[in-house]
Amino acid sequence: MCCDQPVSRSGYRHQANHWRRWYQFPHQVLIVLAIICSSSAYAEDEYYTWIDAEGRIHNSVVPKDTSADKSSAKKDMPAPVVGGDIPKLPGDDTQYLSEDELKIQQKQDLEDKPPFYIWIDEAGIVHTEMRPEGLEDEEEAAQSVTESHDHIFAPPFRLDEKVQDGACCNMYEQAFIDALTPFKSRMYPDPDLLMPFALKQGDRPAWYVRIGKAGKKTSGQRFVVLRVRGEPVEASIIALNSDLKPLYFDNKLGLHEYPENWHSVAYQETRILLEDADVAAMIIYLEGATTKTMSLEVKWADGTSPD
Repeated sequence: MCCDQPVSRSGYRHQANHWRRWYQFPHQVLIVLAIICSSSAYAEDEYYTWIDAEGRIHNSVVPKDTSADKSSAKKDMPAPVVGGDIPKLPGDDTQYLSEDELKIQQKQDLEDKPPFYIWIDEAGIVHTEMRPEGLEDEEEAAQSVTESHDHIFAPPFRLDEKVQDGACCNMYEQAFIDALTPFKSRMYPDPDLLMPFALKQGDRPAWYVRIGKAGKKTSGQRFVVLRVRGEPVEASIIALNSDLKPLYFDNKLGLHEYPENWHSVAYQETRILLEDADVAAMIIYLEGATTKTMSLEVKWADGTSPD
């Protein structure tokens, strides 16, 4: 039959179906290939997670077993462990350290790379120095010493009522700086920048600290720690109530000197036990000249001793 000859209706339909099948053949091939590729995606390697003795998390490939089915392969798979011996997989040549070996290596690393500290001198020069040996033992020994107080402000030792009624310190009300949060340190700047405290012998540089009265739910003793940084000084202290009336006076504050170490500059410190709930503020004034680097750190606690 020639192409230009007329065909019957049934023949025409047969020829059209033939051309349609030939035209759709490439699309059918693509569909089959897509099905094969999608099914092969499920044949990727399976992984399992386990933790070694050092606490590190590993994702390892499940070993393929061609001689047994998948259920037997999972049965033989090492179970996840925490610590102890580390499971070894075929082809895994990684050498993991045991707990004892890790401690030995850490000790060796500490000897090879000893710790150091960085500090800045008064000229602004940065220094890097090795941490002194045996310093940890000295610090532990210092911390093991039972904390004590250098001064006690208790009602039986209050000043005479005539002195309490005097106009001592009301004029300095604007100079006081609050340190209301317990267990939180508050830094006070160079006293030469603050209002001087007037005496008959002349003005004295001073710090003005307000901690507030003891709360109604106080569970124990109140402590105050005063830490002076800079050149060693001699100081006096006046303890006041909330109306800035003097309750206690000590003309020689017991400041203990602590030398400079790897993590702190030299400082003087005193601890005060406040047995009087009315003590709400303090004036610490200094004898002699001060330095520009001088500062005061105040920390207090209500019920427990501050660190």
